[in-house]
Amino acid sequence: MSPALVRVILCGLVVTIAARPHDESKAQWTGKPWLGKWESIDGTPENWEAFVKAANIPPKDQALYNGKQKTLLKYWKEAGEDHYHVQTSFPGTEHKMETSFKMGQEGTLSHDGVDLKYVCTEDGEQLITKINIPSKNQETIVTYTATGDDLEQTFTSNGVTGKRWYKKIHA
Repeated sequence: MSPALVRVILCGLVVTIAARPHDESKAQWTGKPWLGKWESIDGTPENWEAFVKAANIPPKDQALYNGKQKTLLKYWKEAGEDHYHVQTSFPGTEHKMETSFKMGQEGTLSHDGVDLKYVCTEDGEQLITKINIPSKNQETIVTYTATGDDLEQTFTSNGVTGKRWYKKIHA
């Protein structure tokens, strides 16, 4: 599995947009339970070792997602836009990704020579991203479920499911 795909799977979103400054004053942080600023809870994600094996995640990419490195997620929508934004960062590192997506719209992306198809949808109050890699006949599903100040990320690939948790940041 490509390193870029690992980031796609664990961040749950797949469309990289042209870098443009984010004006946080225009961000809408409410309206969907998963919108907001989130910080990962320390600890190894549930079923991590089995997921790493099933998803064939390279060792060099495991360090960012193994629960020892703090992860910050920001999900928002800006007024007048028909798409959502997410920013993922890892404090103490230079790794930072900013992406956007439109609900229900299938898109394609090529990363490291691997073509991906994806679609983000909602089921009730859950955010769900389905990622398909046609060349590998592989699908990964990432679900975000927010309950109050808690966010649960569930990721499934090749029949193996793992989970990671986040707490809402109130700034």
